[in-house]
Amino acid sequence: MARFVVGVIAILIFWFVVEVACALKRWNGDEHHCG
Repeated sequence: MARFVVGVIAILIFWFVVEVACALKRWNGDEHHCG
């Protein structure tokens, strides 16, 4: 159970980092949008 929770948290953190990176690119005028 603990391993599953750690896995979910890791995925959420990874997704959050990707979203922030894409938002920063968009604000910088980069036209490449991430899915």
